[in-house]
Amino acid sequence: MQSDLSDGEPYEGKEQMHLRVIKMSSLAEKAPTQVTSYKLSHRTLIVVLEGVLVAIEKQLISFGIDETLKVSKLQLEKGLLQQFDDYVSILNADILDIFVDWHFKLDKSVITFILKPKE
Repeated sequence: MQSDLSDGEPYEGKEQMHLRVIKMSSLAEKAPTQVTSYKLSHRTLIVVLEGVLVAIEKQLISFGIDETLKVSKLQLEKGLLQQFDDYVSILNADILDIFVDWHFKLDKSVITFILKPKE
């Protein structure tokens, strides 16, 4: 497992966010082979995970069942991400919304956090 903390600008709580996302991914499927994140603004955080698909997911994708898989993974992963209640202490912000999407052929997922910074 590699957590690339050099990509993107450093931000408060970067390492802890990587650990949270790795934990969620481990619960949902498996730990990613690489995590990269970018804080685009004080309200937008992007996290990219690589190498998260397990063999059964790859098989379902090869059968063309990717849309059903995407809906299932979305509900599962977003629910797991919302369970963590320590975002305020990690990012000094509340999470207003979370968006998750995948590029199955590249075995990547992208998580977008919409933040409300604490002042």
